[in-house]
Amino acid sequence: ALLAILHRRPEAAARAAEALGKMQAKNGRFGSDRTHSWMYNHALATEALAEYARHAGKVDDYRERLERAAQVLLDAQNPGAGWRYEARGNENDTSVTARATAALFAVERAGVLRVDEAAWRGAREWVASMTDPDFGQVGYNFRGGVPARPEGKQDLFLPEHSQAMTASGMVATLLAGSDPFTVPARSLSLVTTLPPKTRHADLYYWEAAARAYMLAGSPVPDPWYGALVKTLAASRHDDGGMKPFDVWSGDTGRIGATAMAALALSAPAREAPAATVRALRTGKRTVRVA
Repeated sequence: ALLAILHRRPEAAARAAEALGKMQAKNGRFGSDRTHSWMYNHALATEALAEYARHAGKVDDYRERLERAAQVLLDAQNPGAGWRYEARGNENDTSVTARATAALFAVERAGVLRVDEAAWRGAREWVASMTDPDFGQVGYNFRGGVPARPEGKQDLFLPEHSQAMTASGMVATLLAGSDPFTVPARSLSLVTTLPPKTRHADLYYWEAAARAYMLAGSPVPDPWYGALVKTLAASRHDDGGMKPFDVWSGDTGRIGATAMAALALSAPAREAPAATVRALRTGKRTVRVA
């Protein structure tokens, strides 16, 4: 959402970033840790602020905040694995792991710090442990499983109509430094077979999928992107925001739904292939991509 308004309304974006910064506690966390989803909130806020600082040329203004935010994530990671709701709680899931990995990558890409390879390796190994070797489907917290659903929404939004964890797993492992050729092609194929539809709508899935395509060096297919545009247009409110129409809208509200929609739509222009990602990490600035 910060990036969506940055170019046309830089003053509004600056105020939003400042407000986000004020939500950070002395221990580096964004928001309260008393909620079940605090790790999600912290990772999303960290990624948003890092991306804003990089695009706005204000990294030095936010460097100290981002260093502390990144340290919270690094301290919360389970050694040799990923993340879940509690810091080092010896439990992991693909969803939180993908968000934490994306946040750390954004901080590193902004030039704030260099993340230790052990953190990236843990994320890659967790996703590998969740990937079905035969079909390429990535599970939430057991190999090849289906995405989680909020209580009471399982029948309204059937999990088998989403490849949210497969897409999220691809995002995590590619941002963590995996070569695209090591990511099962069948994983991307699973995403392609489930384009966006209003029925069983899952904005979390669509945002991760659009991002996964680009990171894998495979432009978002025209039919898939066309379905995304059509579905979002049909669910758009007259005031410009999204209606609360997907499986997660009860948790994220209209602001969260609108932000996820903007991120999904902008992925083709925003994301770089994994080859570029690795070059940024190693300091090699000259990259050739197909």
